[in-house]
Amino acid sequence: MVTQKVYKDLDLSFDINPLTGDVGKKVGIAAIQQSLKNILLYNIFEKPYFNELNIGLRHLLFENKGAGFANYLKNRIIVLIKTLEPRVVVNDVLVKQKEDTNTIVITVYYTAKEAQTSDTLEFFLGRYNEPR
Repeated sequence: MVTQKVYKDLDLSFDINPLTGDVGKKVGIAAIQQSLKNILLYNIFEKPYFNELNIGLRHLLFENKGAGFANYLKNRIIVLIKTLEPRVVVNDVLVKQKEDTNTIVITVYYTAKEAQTSDTLEFFLGRYNEPR
């Protein structure tokens, strides 16, 4: 009999579980999505001694973006997810940039290794009141 692993991580909103009184947890795909969001949001110098393990999206949002920016960002995201999140296989990453509103929309298509389920994470970086 083969058992599947259940992915569990702390819920970073630190909500209290009403039944146990303990910190809540994320389970399954929700745990993986939380981890992927955290990887995308790592800032420069946020991980001591591992400065190369960041994307610096907030910093890149206000940089001048040339023709190769989307391809650079896509490759950087794939490398970081392969390095920092061993529970998933990245199928594809799409990066859309809207220069007129200075926004970036990142869509990560991935497969959870143990569960063999495919899922998508869409990440929006820009002003909150901007339409996607």
